[in-house]
Amino acid sequence: MLTKYKMAMMIVGLLLTMALACGTSESTEIASAYNVVFGTPTEMGEFIVFNSKDGEGDQIQFTLDEQDAHQYTLDADLVIEEMDKGRFTVLLDTPTVRTLTFQGDKSVRVWSPVSPVSSTGRDTFSLSKEMHLRILVDLRENSWSIVVTEDDQEVLMDYTGFLGATHVRSIRFSTSVLENPEPVKVTVRNIVISSSSH
Repeated sequence: MLTKYKMAMMIVGLLLTMALACGTSESTEIASAYNVVFGTPTEMGEFIVFNSKDGEGDQIQFTLDEQDAHQYTLDADLVIEEMDKGRFTVLLDTPTVRTLTFQGDKSVRVWSPVSPVSSTGRDTFSLSKEMHLRILVDLRENSWSIVVTEDDQEVLMDYTGFLGATHVRSIRFSTSVLENPEPVKVTVRNIVISSSSH
């Protein structure tokens, strides 16, 4: 006859076995290196500097290695130092692009081919103030969410929408265009892209 202690230990053992079989939900950092798509973005210490004042745009691309992942998270800190009529965009290649854009009127705009455009009002963010960006892509839920905060406190944007995609190939950071863009200077640091398969 099983004692209560033995029965409890059997249950604990069973739960541990199930947990090991299912794996963990911890995320793994991926895509630490980037490629320059165009322009001359520069590294200054921990910062990547995008500066279109030299007459050409800048764009970098992180190619994602974990194509079997169900969830991707992007974290980054950015400071928009100069922006009048230009823009700075984070692009998700899914492979049809989805974008988050910081615009010259200091609004933040989300665009997707499968959902209505979402945008904050003018003067949402301030020049020379650090913002934290987090984008969470959940392929199982077919959704993506975006949170932009300023000084790690004030929420400037909190968006959740329908993703309409089955995978994410890469993530890009970009100024306006390749040639003769509006002057924009943005510094980005602490870029962390992670994935989870469970």
